Amino acid sequence: MENNSSGRAEVLTKDEIKKIAIAEILQPKFELTKQYLNVNKLIFEKDVPVIEAVIVDEGKNEARVYFPVKDEDYYFLVYIDIRPLIKVRTMYMTAGNWVSLSVISENENVSLKKLLETSGIEPTRKWERGEKRTYGRGTYCFSGFIVRPDETTAGEVEEKIEKLVNLLHPHQEDILKLLKIADVSLEIVYCGYKDTMWGLNFKSELIQKIAELGISIDIDLYASGPDLK
Repeated sequence: MENNSSGRAEVLTKDEIKKIAIAEILQPKFELTKQYLNVNKLIFEKDVPVIEAVIVDEGKNEARVYFPVKDEDYYFLVYIDIRPLIKVRTMYMTAGNWVSLSVISENENVSLKKLLETSGIEPTRKWERGEKRTYGRGTYCFSGFIVRPDETTAGEVEEKIEKLVNLLHPHQEDILKLLKIADVSLEIVYCGYKDTMWGLNFKSELIQKIAELGISIDIDLYASGPDLK
């Protein structure tokens, strides 16, 4: 397996990181790239592959570049070492994912205003009973809201879960009150490539924090994509 290395050690900008990752797409040096992209087609604009996100982890001296796959919810992910040597390290298909706090109440006596006042949390999206549904037809038969710190589906699902739980933890007492008038759950949607489907890893500290919040966990797993050749 070959590495594309420049040997430099200076700090890279995101644009420079993108160029390194794109070069591996346009002129693959890794057999894994060729194998994955032989059957999974990326999205191109003006002959350049589209990038959904670049996430730099200074602590791990790495950058992750996410390329969306055409007609799929997962990504082609390129790992780049940013020091001491700058090089493409590896790549694989990784799941697209959403992580949200979901709060809903079918009790006609519990309004959206009541839910928000009880929680003390700023919602990402909210709706009142009787409003037209954002997706699909008809109207909502319950009031509720969601909290979703990361709107993009790119990124590591465990990092998103930890980020959301840490955001919620200062509101622990409010959430316990909220549980008395609403259904409150941590919702995880995980859309992976069927031939390289990874699992979810919950650290013991994270499990303890979720338990302290008293909320349930709802995980929806989806697997799709063409067969590898």
